[in-house]
Amino acid sequence: MEAPKPYIDSGALTILSGILNILTGGAICLSLLIVCVGVLWVVPMAIGVFQVVVGIAMNKGQRHGSAGYIGILGLVAGILNFNPLAIGAAVLTMINVKKPEVAGYLEGA
Repeated sequence: MEAPKPYIDSGALTILSGILNILTGGAICLSLLIVCVGVLWVVPMAIGVFQVVVGIAMNKGQRHGSAGYIGILGLVAGILNFNPLAIGAAVLTMINVKKPEVAGYLEGA
């Protein structure tokens, strides 16, 4: 069974959101490191790396167990990074993954 187009599109959006979360989290981390608050942004950066890994698998059309909730993680990281572009990409990912053809594909039907 071939992966549906919304699933592959979700992979690209997840990669975009992950890269934005990594870059924004890294910039905030480096800029606030001197006041010892910057290390808090390591968590959104780690979520961004996870998003990129899952997004690459999704973009290749591979079923991934985290595909159902990767949008939620991206949304949380985007909010922590105050990044509206990452938030938007994560919301679009969540919308695409909830489509019936994608849900059927993830269930293996």
